[in-house]
Amino acid sequence: MKFHRLILVFVLVLTWITALLFPQPSGEVNTSSSEPRLVVIEDQFKIRSVRDPQISPEGDWVAYSVTATDVKEEKSETRIWVAPFEGNSKAIPFTAEGNSSSRPRWDPNGQYLAFLSARNKGDSQERSDKKSQVWTLFRGGGEAQQLTEVQQGVQSFEWSPDGKKLVRVIRDPSPEEIAAAGAKKEGKKY
Repeated sequence: MKFHRLILVFVLVLTWITALLFPQPSGEVNTSSSEPRLVVIEDQFKIRSVRDPQISPEGDWVAYSVTATDVKEEKSETRIWVAPFEGNSKAIPFTAEGNSSSRPRWDPNGQYLAFLSARNKGDSQERSDKKSQVWTLFRGGGEAQQLTEVQQGVQSFEWSPDGKKLVRVIRDPSPEEIAAAGAKKEGKKY
């Protein structure tokens, strides 16, 4: 039963993304664009990747990640979106542009949505130094709050059934990360 709901959610999300990418023409029909044409490489970069749909505990909302590529900037960005499960209104971007966010997970009460992001409190480090951490946002909006501060970053996570703890997947730190952490404790620049 849950698997069928997940398939339904995935199909709905793909339908919404398709509608966003390929809107129906309004009134005027441009004959040059309605003629069949070959797919070119630029078309690949216009396709957004939709992943990881997560149904809220009460079953009213679906959170998912959407990755878009900016060819001019030569980068991609992943954002979290939230949509009503019934599909009766538009999807809402849940995370802001400028910081990729992925792996949305509802807390067991459905009040908070946790996710991975490589942002920093105050954005003081260089982008290359940022590591993915677990952040959370209140369902009604507001600023994201950082839940973890793991030196080598968090690769994956899940809520405990009572919502009081997180299970995190992390890798062992590299020798450079260990040295940098030691220097930071001593107040030295590594």
